Amino acid sequence: MWPETVVIGSAYSIFRDGKNALQAVKQEENSILYWGDKNIRDGVVDMIALGRQSFADPFTPAKLMAGEEKEVNWCTADDHCIELLIRQKNVGCCTFNKPYTVALQEVRKEEGLLKAKRT
Repeated sequence: MWPETVVIGSAYSIFRDGKNALQAVKQEENSILYWGDKNIRDGVVDMIALGRQSFADPFTPAKLMAGEEKEVNWCTADDHCIELLIRQKNVGCCTFNKPYTVALQEVRKEEGLLKAKRT
């Protein structure tokens, strides 16, 4: 018998807390909490990943479990962390973590603007 495969859903950061410009999604369905819960409940995934969101606020799960949703620094999906990754630098949130903002500015001074978002 084969072991069960665990499915982890990803790319939820774009939904944030529903304060985004997504127009094809109903407002009441426009959040990471809605889609994460729905996909787990419907059996689409076993759990959700908080990749870029964990850079923006590593305490997101604890804040959500404590009912402190308004305290979460939501990922802005600006892709600056991805730029650091592509440039093979240490990666973190350039919006909420000043050292990574500085690192991004420095690498852009040294290497110029990124011409394409791919490795």
